[in-house]
Parts: sequence; C-alpha cells; structure tokens
Amino acid sequence: MEHLADLVAPFDAVVLATHVEAGDLALPGRALLTLYQPGLLRAVAYVPASRVAETAASTDVVVVLPDGRSVAPTAREMQPTADPVSQTVEWRLPLPASATGLRPGQMVRVRASGGAAAQADAGARLTVPREAILRRGELTAVYVATDKGFILRAVRVGPALDQQVEVLAGLRSGERIARDPVRAGLPGAMAQ
Repeated sequence: MEHLADLVAPFDAVVLATHVEAGDLALPGRALLTLYQPGLLRAVAYVPASRVAETAASTDVVVVLPDGRSVAPTAREMQPTADPVSQTVEWRLPLPASATGLRPGQMVRVRASGGAAAQADAGARLTVPREAILRRGELTAVYVATDKGFILRAVRVGPALDQQVEVLAGLRSGERIARDPVRAGLPGAMAQ
C-alpha cells in the first residue's frame, strides 16, 4: 500500500478511539481519532442558560473529585453559545496537577458560590434551615406542615448558604416546614 500522509498530534497523546476504517474517505470536519493527553484534564459542567450570569460571577469555584478531594480550577472558560436543545452552556474548568488519579469521562461535582450576582439574587431564593433537611440514602426531603400533621416531601436542594440550604424544587414559598425532621416523623406529630 502506498504511504500517502502522516498524522502527527500537536502533543504527546494516547489514542482513545479511531473513528474511521481503512478505505474510508477523510473529509474536512470529520474526526479521525480521539486523543487523550495524560495529565491535563478539565471538568466540564453544563450550566442552565438562565443561570449563566450568576455562575460566571461566582467568586468561589470548587471541583469535588470522586474520592472526595476538592480542588480549585486553574481557569474558567464559559463557552459563548448555548445548546439549542438542552438550553445549557458549557463551562470548562481546567484542573490543577494536584488532581491526580482521574480518567477522562469520570464524574465530578462543581460547586460555585459568591459574587455580586449571587449575593443580589440570594434574597429571591427559597431557602430552609440546614437542620430541616432529611437525608436518607438517595432521598433528600423535608416535612411539610398540613392540617393533619406533617407529610414527607422530596426536594431537590442546591448549595448551602451559611446555615440555610437553597431548595430548587419540591417546595413552594409560604409552605411551613418542620425544623426538626426526626420529631416531625414520629407518629402523631402535629404542626404548631
């Protein structure tokens, strides 16, 4: 077979995947290979388009690794366009060299807080006392007061704000909750 071209990566890399086979036509824009550069990883978070300004203004950004360690990204790069289907914006966070033992594709958690936009918006958020949140395995819930006592309601929570926790879904403004979920869960517990 005749030697037609050499492909040279711009960096030392490992080939993760080949996207073409011998005989396939190489076209502009068609990926031939997926390369991985060991040592230089980044976290990618998909931020809802409605929260891009608040997230970009965050002063404290932490990436929580699978083993529980927290590291600060070396930079922050918010992509200029939103995905038209999911309405999210990609946020790239290069990780420092201290973030060892990671592999491409692993899940990490990104926490962003602080900043002028976040502080201004904090008054409009629905928050509950941290001790009112009940966590049992995968369940995160609060006890909501009704005429007949308390009912357990699953909630989705956001970041902790001092001694308060933001409730993203599952609770409406004005609903009364139990501050002590253990006592509220006892048979016959009534709201006062």
